[in-house]
Amino acid sequence: MKRFKFYNRQSSFRYLWSSKWSLLVLLIIFSLVFYSTIKTVFRSQQVNHEIKNLENQALAIEQENLELNKLIQYLDSDEFGERESRLKLGMQKPGEQVVVILDNPNTPDQFENSSEDELSVSKNCLKWWHYFFN
Repeated sequence: MKRFKFYNRQSSFRYLWSSKWSLLVLLIIFSLVFYSTIKTVFRSQQVNHEIKNLENQALAIEQENLELNKLIQYLDSDEFGERESRLKLGMQKPGEQVVVILDNPNTPDQFENSSEDELSVSKNCLKWWHYFFN
């Protein structure tokens, strides 16, 4: 009898595997596993793409940081201070002579325009003076 029960078990497995319902259940399970695997792979690719973008941004920020550090070092240097004092303040070293070279010496219009600007500034001041006090 034990043999017979074993045979019944074997036939029940055969019946289970050969039935359409079991095949449908296995197909659904396989589809779910396949779907979750594809979804995981796609999400992994998205994360890797985002990581690459962030790494590129980090490199760009590091490059900008290096450039700003170089600019800070230059602005803190004596060379920059000397250059700015010469250009903006008209300073010079002891024993040094400043020479101004005009592009076209035949045009004295530049000096005439500056006196007109001074006149317009003085006219503007007079207008305000008269506005408040007269």
